[in-house]
Amino acid sequence: MSDVFISYSTIDRPRAHSIVDVLRRYELSVWWDQNLIGEKIDAEIRKHIKLAKAVVVLLSRHAANSDWVGGEIVRATKGASDKIVPVRIDDVSLDELPTQLLSRHILDLSDWNGEPGHADLLKLVARCKALMDGGHSIPVRPLEPAQKSQRAPDAQVVTHIQTISGGTVFTGPNASNMTITIDGTMPDRKADK
Repeated sequence: MSDVFISYSTIDRPRAHSIVDVLRRYELSVWWDQNLIGEKIDAEIRKHIKLAKAVVVLLSRHAANSDWVGGEIVRATKGASDKIVPVRIDDVSLDELPTQLLSRHILDLSDWNGEPGHADLLKLVARCKALMDGGHSIPVRPLEPAQKSQRAPDAQVVTHIQTISGGTVFTGPNASNMTITIDGTMPDRKADK
């Protein structure tokens, strides 16, 4: 089960990915449909909305015209509607937004360019954490800017996995082979020479 469900238009996927990364850096588990394919898409989305403690709706011009986002909002408002956290990510006007969100405080990340101390970004994290903690207010401090990750590549990039002594070789279409140790870190290349 994930703490946070992200509702967004697929056209806004790069922006959604940036927000997902931030939420994960704050140790929130996030579910979004980035790897979802096949016939059971709707059932998976329904399940994850129901199980999530927070539903972050990324509002944009594209999302305002998305039947999927509209349906996810309707599902999230059934029962525990307090778990919706609406966030503007572009200059979409209030007139274009779903009516059921207009009575809520809408966070504004339309001008966010990745800085960790953006006021509404911190409010987004705080609201999600509060929903995890039964609604209690949680103070949130900005994180240091993200450093380049040394973790294993995402599953969507990996095309071949081969276990070898001391690690695993991942091969992707746009990446060279890399060895990942059992603990998930990359060995120091200088030490190999």
